[in-house]
Amino acid sequence: MSRILTVDDSKAIRMIVGKQVLELGFEVDEAEDGVQGLSRLEEVNYDLIILDVTMPNLDGPGMLAKM
Repeated sequence: MSRILTVDDSKAIRMIVGKQVLELGFEVDEAEDGVQGLSRLEEVNYDLIILDVTMPNLDGPGMLAKM
């Protein structure tokens, strides 16, 4: 089964995206910012990352550059 990581500082957005992704039959994990997202990437291989642009601590472009 494909696994997706949603990285967004908005809990509401993560919940909406997560619900839709689960209904499509994918596994989904969440992270609140780029720092948490990178930490998750060290633990799990994801098939897709849905990444917000503007977040505290480490924004989307910053996380993308470190990936």
